[in-house]
Amino acid sequence: MTEIVCALLTLCAQPDPQKTRVYKQAAEMDYGPWIAATVGVAKGNVTPKGIVIRVHREPHAYVLFDTELLRVSAAWTGGWLQLAGRAYADDSNDYPWIKGDVQLETAVTPGWAREGVLDDPRPGPRDGPLPRDWARFRGLYVNQDRVVLSYTVGAVPVLETHGLEVRGGAVIALFYLPAGRISYDFAAPS
Repeated sequence: MTEIVCALLTLCAQPDPQKTRVYKQAAEMDYGPWIAATVGVAKGNVTPKGIVIRVHREPHAYVLFDTELLRVSAAWTGGWLQLAGRAYADDSNDYPWIKGDVQLETAVTPGWAREGVLDDPRPGPRDGPLPRDWARFRGLYVNQDRVVLSYTVGAVPVLETHGLEVRGGAVIALFYLPAGRISYDFAAPS
């Protein structure tokens, strides 16, 4: 029976997110400086519990933060999201996808290494947060358009924020991460 269900799901293709009819109100709504959603970056790189952060209004720039693996999944400019999913579109079982030009994409691994290891320690199917003693998402703070992510790496609290500046026509991505003393052998991947 399971094989039949799997075969039917494979044969019955999901609607193309580019062709999904999005509710007018959802497409026109200003979601503010952040929104929580499952977001697809590329095939095999989906962030189930992501936070999309608007880091700049003009030019449009966004960051997708993975609250389970504590990584920046992607950063992009241009378009926002191709909205899909029942909350935004009619008859869609898909999820939103990045609509702009991806400038940065990271592998689906923890955003912080522990003792030099970046292997995902979660048991299959690799769902849920990292072990609490490795790293833990705590939430976010918002001050006008600035979003500050709060999490711990080991026992060390981290506050992280992102930005963008335009200097002389050049676009410069900014990543703010205050330095602190970390008791474990943790490192951000290079």
